[in-house]
Amino acid sequence: MSYDLIVVGGGFWGSAVTWLARQRGLDTLLVDDGDTLGASRNGAGLVSLGWYKQQTIQKMWPDWLRQGAAEEGLEWLQGIVGAVQTGEWFSSYSRPEPVYRPDLWLVDPAAVITPPDAREHVNRVLLDNQGWAVQVDEGPTWVTPRVVIAAGVYSDFLLSASGLPTVGVKLLMGSAVVAQGSIEVPHTYMPRPYTHYTVRPWGESMIRAGDTVERKLNYKGQELIDCMHRVCPDARVVSTQRGARPICRWFTVKEVAPGLVVATGGHRVGLALSYPIALRVLEVLEC
Repeated sequence: MSYDLIVVGGGFWGSAVTWLARQRGLDTLLVDDGDTLGASRNGAGLVSLGWYKQQTIQKMWPDWLRQGAAEEGLEWLQGIVGAVQTGEWFSSYSRPEPVYRPDLWLVDPAAVITPPDAREHVNRVLLDNQGWAVQVDEGPTWVTPRVVIAAGVYSDFLLSASGLPTVGVKLLMGSAVVAQGSIEVPHTYMPRPYTHYTVRPWGESMIRAGDTVERKLNYKGQELIDCMHRVCPDARVVSTQRGARPICRWFTVKEVAPGLVVATGGHRVGLALSYPIALRVLEVLEC
C-alpha cells in the first residue's frame, strides 16, 4: 500500500500535519500506537499566549519559527477545534483571594488529536528503491516518498532503530490526578514559589489537577488533591495519569534524510504551535 505522505504520531503536531496535508490534496496516512503515555493526550489542552513570551520558551525558538507564531496557531485552534477563551482564576500562598486572568484558552484534547487511520506501533522506517518503507510490529508495510515522524519521546528510538540520525529528544515524566467533579473555569494555585498547579475541566463531570510535568507524585499527590478541593470541595479522586513529554533544545522540524522530517520538542507549550509547525513541515517536504 502506498501513500503520498505517512505521518507517524497522532499528537497535536502529527494531527495538524495530517489535516493540512489532506487540505492540500495529499493522500496521507496517520499512524499512532495509542500509548496512553503520549504527551498530547496528557496535555489537557490549555493554551496561554503568555507562555510563548517567557524567556525560557524564547530560547527554544529556531530562526525559522517567527515571533507571533503562537497567535497564528491560536487562530487555527479556534477555527478548527473550537478553542474557548475561559481565562483562569489564579491564587497563591501569599494571595489566597483568586484573581481572574483572561489569557487562557481551553481545548478538549480529543478534539485536537485526529483518530489515527492505523493504530500500530511503527518499529522501523527504511529507504528502498520504491521510497520509504514504514514497518510495524505485526501488519502491513506502507510505502511513501515522504515520512513525518512526530512521535514525541519515541522519535529518537524510531530513528535509531532505522539507522537514521537522532535529534536529541529527552524525556520528562510526570503525573496528574483526575477526579469526579465539575468546574467551568480553570483555577491555578501556587502553593509555594516556582510551583503551581492548574485544576481544569476534564471531560464530562470530571476535573484534573497537574500535567505530565508534575514529577514524583508520591509526595506531590496530596498537593494536587488539596488544590482540587480548594476549587471543588466535593471532588473524588478516581485515577492517576502518567505521561512523558519530549524536550529538545529547540522546537524541532528537521529533515534527517531526503523526504523524512522529524517534528518534535513541543513540551508543554506545543499546542498553539501546531499550525505553524505543520506549515514548516510541508515547506521542508516541498508539499
